[in-house]
Amino acid sequence: TVVATRPDVGSGNLQIQPLRPRRGLVLTGTTGAFGGAAGDGGSAANVSIEAVVRRFDGSTGSASGQLTLFLTRPDGETLPAVTRPVNWSAGQATATLSVDLPIDSPDTSSATNAALFNAEGASGGGGMWTVTAALDGEAGVADAVGEDDQRFAVVEVRSRLNVGVITDHAGGLAGSGSGGGLNPAAFVRAALSPEQTGQRFAVATETLPPGAVNATRLDTLDAVLVLRPEVLGATGWSDLAEFARA
Repeated sequence: TVVATRPDVGSGNLQIQPLRPRRGLVLTGTTGAFGGAAGDGGSAANVSIEAVVRRFDGSTGSASGQLTLFLTRPDGETLPAVTRPVNWSAGQATATLSVDLPIDSPDTSSATNAALFNAEGASGGGGMWTVTAALDGEAGVADAVGEDDQRFAVVEVRSRLNVGVITDHAGGLAGSGSGGGLNPAAFVRAALSPEQTGQRFAVATETLPPGAVNATRLDTLDAVLVLRPEVLGATGWSDLAEFARA
């Protein structure tokens, strides 16, 4: 004997479904989220989040709620929350919200914010930040399962990436290309980190001659561009393979 019961359509529920950072890695620049000196008027770095919220209430009427999101730093400090209204029109089951969460705290001094980002040292390595989202429905809206009203995500926040450019051309921005232009290595460095503008960018480049490629040197890098693969020996390729697998 099989007994089946019809679900109670009156048992409503609200739910956060996917909570997705648009980027899993956020680069702030070497002096903090403004990418320059504190208070220089630059644009702050944000953690961009996409959240999908859904209602299961068995009704076709409109409803509203509120989504609250906040960041928690690696040191445990919670940044001020950001709230967004959620409005479901009649017959609508899901709603998608895009929210930018600022990394710098307005309640923290510029010196403290800058110290947090620059404490990573020469490596530019950062930490894992937690995103917390919580959904609240309007008064009277049924919410049978409270546990799915909260979701978490993790993003990595760093001051910069260290990129090695493997080439046998060590020339500077003047380069030695045809017509006095940039050679390939200089072009890559200028594109990734245009130092001549006077700003501090979140990508630091370093030129590596093929003979200098080894496991110890590669351990200090986050990415490698090989501009002259034909001049890199078997040992260098072996070290690069280990670097890529790490």
